[in-house]
Amino acid sequence: MAGTNILVVEDEAFIRMVTSEFLRDEGFSVIEAENATAALAMLEGDQEVDLLFTDIDLNDRIDGLELMHLVANRWPNVRLFAASGAVILTPSAMPQRAKFFAKPYAMSTIAEAFRH
Repeated sequence: MAGTNILVVEDEAFIRMVTSEFLRDEGFSVIEAENATAALAMLEGDQEVDLLFTDIDLNDRIDGLELMHLVANRWPNVRLFAASGAVILTPSAMPQRAKFFAKPYAMSTIAEAFRH
């Protein structure tokens, strides 16, 4: 979806870089944060974000699940997506309308989900 601003939150630099590069190649506008604290600072600033894609284990005082709940409450128009290789989130654990991807995921699968 052209014009969609995606905030990718991932503490592993290589995964964040590869994911962001793929999404840019798919036509998305991407900004990156290494943890939830940095992501919240971006959201509280002037950064326009349409979609949040976060890892769950962020090696921060706030994990990805808590980040999604905070974003859902403060910025309800931001679409929420999460991924993890360590846990499987059920829909009841996440904010309403959030989607979860188990790692490893196909990049094309996430890009397609972001378009719809």
